[in-house]
Amino acid sequence: MSRQAFRKKTRVKLDNMALKYLVASEDNLRPHTSKHLNKPDGTCKVCEGRRAFDITTRRVEPFVGHHTSYFPPVIAFVHYNCHKKIHDKENPISELINYNENDSKKYYDLRNQHFESHNHTIA
Repeated sequence: MSRQAFRKKTRVKLDNMALKYLVASEDNLRPHTSKHLNKPDGTCKVCEGRRAFDITTRRVEPFVGHHTSYFPPVIAFVHYNCHKKIHDKENPISELINYNENDSKKYYDLRNQHFESHNHTIA
């Protein structure tokens, strides 16, 4: 008689930081046609600081990609808190915002249309 091994089914609970890490890792694998103002593993474009290390998850926190322009696409990699400073209602960092209000919707609609026509999946 043969024994059949069964895998124990486990649930994985992802915290917010782990999810951000997975998304950023997947984004770095995609081919980009965008111009980057800095490297995703370099220094923040706003504060010039390096990526932080999260002690609880034991991972380096990824930068957030901020579009400074959508047409042509230009991306700056920044800390999450620095990204909030860029879009601050009272005191935005206008040097890193070079687009109109509806440009992001147009950009993502065109991008999704491109991926669908080439049978790619979008995360």
